[in-house]
Amino acid sequence: MRRATRLYAQDVLDRIERLRAFANIDIHALPPLSDQRAILERNLEVLSEASRNLPVELKQAHPQVNWRGVADIGNALRHGYHNLRDSTLEEVVRLHLEPLAAAVTDMLETLDE
Repeated sequence: MRRATRLYAQDVLDRIERLRAFANIDIHALPPLSDQRAILERNLEVLSEASRNLPVELKQAHPQVNWRGVADIGNALRHGYHNLRDSTLEEVVRLHLEPLAAAVTDMLETLDE
């Protein structure tokens, strides 16, 4: 049985909410094996994976979001974690979460119609 689109969208929003706590943290100062770093990375992984399960037609309605980039951050965390730069994580947290939140909120409203 396929999980509902609404649940994946809500997963994205829930992870964004958790990641907002990192907007004012100096990510460069987080030690690689710290609990905070692990929390940051895990929330990005789940957000990325949940976004992959959103229907293409809903994503196409929001071209302002780099959906490939959202998926790719999960790949980078899973497969290239040793090469992932702090500046990339910082950019995602500081620049890309809010537009993604707006798009997914709109998706949820569309699903309600």
